Amino acid sequence: MCGTTGYPTPDVVWTMDGNTLPDDNNFKIDSNGTLIITDVVSGYSGTYMCSAENGLGSDTASVNLTVLGKCDFESGMCFFTQNTDDDFDWTRQTGGTASISTGPTFDHTIGKNSGNQCPQTHPYVY
Repeated sequence: MCGTTGYPTPDVVWTMDGNTLPDDNNFKIDSNGTLIITDVVSGYSGTYMCSAENGLGSDTASVNLTVLGKCDFESGMCFFTQNTDDDFDWTRQTGGTASISTGPTFDHTIGKNSGNQCPQTHPYVY
């Protein structure tokens, strides 16, 4: 989308939900203005807008992207739901687990300590 042509060559800017795209290697704009997203996660869902402009004019195009399936737990519990008939609760947290050797020490989906981990179960206290 947003393949551009023109003389002079238009400058192309992409935004997501009105904001500048995240500054990481997952977003690339090729030579004709097409946005390429790699390692897609649910947080990338939103409205993407392409703006192309040169000295003779400008144009915009937008598209809504909904990411299904792959979950990073940064925006919520994804497709996981809590079963209210058991003794455990799903939780979402940052950092290591409270008990030793029961889960990862950092968020493997985004590769950082600051990210949220996959849900972990904790028993109810009666």
